[in-house]
Amino acid sequence: LLTIFANKKTEKTMEILVQPDSLSLVGSMNAFEIAATRDVVFILRDAASDKIIVQHTYTPNENGRIALQAKDIILPLLSFKVSDSSEPYEQTEILKKYEAAFSEVGDDAQKKVEFSVVRAGVDKLEDSASNFLKTNFLTWQPNVKGVTYYSPEFLTYYAGEDCVAKCKMYFWNGLGYEEKEVALAVLNAGKVWTIPVQYAIIAKNSSNDDLPSYYDVWVEGTDGTRFTYVQRYYADGMKGEEEEWFLFENSLGGIDCFRAYGNSENTAEHTHNVAEIEEDSEEYRVDTARKFKKNTGYLDDRERKWLLDFFPSLGKYRYYGQSLRKITVTESDVNYEAKE
Repeated sequence: LLTIFANKKTEKTMEILVQPDSLSLVGSMNAFEIAATRDVVFILRDAASDKIIVQHTYTPNENGRIALQAKDIILPLLSFKVSDSSEPYEQTEILKKYEAAFSEVGDDAQKKVEFSVVRAGVDKLEDSASNFLKTNFLTWQPNVKGVTYYSPEFLTYYAGEDCVAKCKMYFWNGLGYEEKEVALAVLNAGKVWTIPVQYAIIAKNSSNDDLPSYYDVWVEGTDGTRFTYVQRYYADGMKGEEEEWFLFENSLGGIDCFRAYGNSENTAEHTHNVAEIEEDSEEYRVDTARKFKKNTGYLDDRERKWLLDFFPSLGKYRYYGQSLRKITVTESDVNYEAKE
């Protein structure tokens, strides 16, 4: 009796080995890694509108792997909204939810992954994005910061759950400090909020004839548990007659303000467009480019490191005439020398 067994070779199915976390920072999100034996179709959709953003086909390498980095696709889709407002407001474009679908060519079956992305980046983040966002404001600025009455200050925060932004003001009475605590904003879960914390705005909330010497801002849960570190601001005078205020979108997705009080140099370059008709010349348009050079003034070591975030920022503003004006940096001289 001869028995023959026919072994049918089964083909391996596509498998997603690595994928972004359900909540990721765009600057440090995981790349997709796919194991497949055939070409794979990748489709990225906006989960809110179901609109297809990209659709590409990828071929596995000799090891049957496909590495796909989605952050370069997603980063231009996220943006920060700057509003010169005294009320907290939601950042609707800084956080978005996406759906990634994978299927092998010739196979209609899809494997889908949903994930949310925040416009922020931390190099070699050792913690999860959700824990980092829960305990930190979206800023690298010093935890203790001197401000003037009108200098614009904002704190941006991702609310992973319903929470409250609190402020405690300290008033000097000659013998000690009197304290007053107020709620600045109620933050709904799953959204990113920008909270104005300008000295003038805080002082209005005090309902006190005196001005606070300093004030602390933090975020806590509905049960009173503090989530974030305490950001402190103290009343400070103008550092110089040439002091100016600049704001920039930092690499964590928020917006920071720094006070530059060094020397200023302002110029206006005019381009005269002239039309010549027969022997007559006439200006039909004059284009003006206003440029200024500004020195920062003295920076301590902490401020120096923080300000390095300004130069690669793609969103820079100058606070001029009680309003924010977008500016473009055409040249910068950044150097540091350490000596014993």
